Amino acid sequence: MTANRALRVAATGARVLTGAVVAVGCAVGIVAGVAAPWPVVEHEPAKVGVTPIPGNSVLVCNGSFRALGRDTTRADLMISAGVPRTVSDGSDGDPASADLAMPGLAGGAGARSLTGEVRDRTAPLIAGVESLRLRTDDLVGLSASACRAPQMQSWLVGGDASTGAADVIVLSNASDVPSTVTLTVFGTTRGTSMTVVPPMTQVAVPLASIAPDEASPVVRAVADGAPVRASLQSSFTQVLQPIGSDVQDGMSGAQRSVTLTGVQVTEIPDEGDAGTVLRMLSPEADGDAVIRVRREGDEESTESRMSLPKGTPTELSLGNVPAGSYDIEITAEQPTVAAVRQSVSAGRSADFAWMTPAPEISSDLMFAVPRGPSPTLHLANPAAAPVDVVLRDGSDERRIEVPAGESLSLPLRGGSTPVLSPEGTVHASITMLQDDAPEDASEPDATEPDATPPSAEESVGIAGWPLWPDAQRQPAITVYP
Repeated sequence: MTANRALRVAATGARVLTGAVVAVGCAVGIVAGVAAPWPVVEHEPAKVGVTPIPGNSVLVCNGSFRALGRDTTRADLMISAGVPRTVSDGSDGDPASADLAMPGLAGGAGARSLTGEVRDRTAPLIAGVESLRLRTDDLVGLSASACRAPQMQSWLVGGDASTGAADVIVLSNASDVPSTVTLTVFGTTRGTSMTVVPPMTQVAVPLASIAPDEASPVVRAVADGAPVRASLQSSFTQVLQPIGSDVQDGMSGAQRSVTLTGVQVTEIPDEGDAGTVLRMLSPEADGDAVIRVRREGDEESTESRMSLPKGTPTELSLGNVPAGSYDIEITAEQPTVAAVRQSVSAGRSADFAWMTPAPEISSDLMFAVPRGPSPTLHLANPAAAPVDVVLRDGSDERRIEVPAGESLSLPLRGGSTPVLSPEGTVHASITMLQDDAPEDASEPDATEPDATPPSAEESVGIAGWPLWPDAQRQPAITVYP
C-alpha cells in the first residue's frame, strides 16, 4: 500500500511538472509570437510605366500688326500696318506651314500655323518667332514675339483701353473645328463677351470694345471647342505722337509663385518712376503678395508686400531701381497673374513692351531668335544648387552654369534656332533692346527690305518674351490596369 501510494505521488508530481513545463513553453511561445513579425498577405497591384504618345507639335504665328482708325469712314476697319519677318525651323527640317484666314483685316498676311508631325512616336522640336519695326505716322516701335501653341485658357495681363491706346485682342484658331472664346475683363468693372473663331481663322477684338476706358485691364480668354492662341497687340499715341507698340502673349493660369526674368529697367528722362510697372491680379480671393526684385548677377534682392483685392488689377512702380536687367519673384497667398510694362526713351522717340512670367523649363527646347537689336537670352535659377545648361546652335555648343539663386544673360545670334537643354530646372526669356544707337545696316525695316538704317533717335525699341516648355515633352506616367 505504501509502495502504491508512493507510485501515485510520483506519477502525480511528474504530471504537474510536465504541465508546468508545457505551460511555461506556451507562455514563452505566445510572447515570442507577439514579438515576432506576423505574416502579412500582400497584393502588389499590376502597374506599367507608359510614355504618352505625343501629338503633332503646333505653333501659331500672328502675322500682320493691326492698325485702328486709319479710315475715318469705317471706325471698325482694321488695316495691316506691317507684316513681320518670321524665323522658324524644326529638328526634322522646316515645319509644315498653313495660312490662316484673316477676315476684316485689309492687306492682312502672315497668320499661319506651323506643324511638326510625329514620326516613330516622337514629336519633333519646332520653333518660330516674329519681329517687326513700325515707323509710320501713327505707329512706331519694335514688336517681337514667339509663335506659340494654342491653349484652352490664356490670361492677358497688360494693355490699355484709355484715350490714346489702340489695343487689339487677336484670337487664332489653327484647328479644323470652330472655337467659342469667352473674354472676361477684370478692372474697375467686370465685363464678359463671346466670340466665335472659325476653323483655320484669325479674328480680332478691339480691347476698348469690351473694356471701355480701362487703364489697367486684365483679360481672361477661355476657349470651348478648340484651343486658340490669344495675344494682345498694343500701341499708344500721346498728344498725336506715337510712343510705342508691342505684341504680348498670355500666361496659362493663375499661380501662387510667379517668376519673371529678363525685365529691362531703363533710364526714362522726365518720366519719374512711370517707366517700369508691375501689374498683378488675384482673380478669386483677397490676398497678400510678396514681391522680390533682384538684379541679374546679384544674390541680394529688395522686397515689397502688397495687398491684392479680389478681381481688381493692382500696379506697383519699379522706377526707383537702377537701370539694368532684373528678375521679379512673386509669392502670393492666392493664385495670381502678373506682367511687367517696360519702357525705353531717347529724344522724341519711345517704345514699350510687356514681359510675362517665365514658366519652368526642365527638358529640351528649341527656340527661334529674331533678327534685330541685341537679342539676349536670360536664364534664372531659383533653386538652392547650381544648374548646368547646354545651348546648341548648329555645330556650336556652349555649357553654362547658372549659379544657385541667381540669373545670367548671354548674347544670341539673330536668325538662329538654338536648342536649350537644362540639366535641372530654369526660367528663361529673350529680350531685345535698342536705346542709344542705330541698328546695324544688315537689319532693315521688316516692311521695307531696302530701307536704310534709321537714326539713333528713330531706332529706339524694346521687346521681350518668355520661353515656354515644349508641350510634347512629357515624362512617363504610371498606369494601374
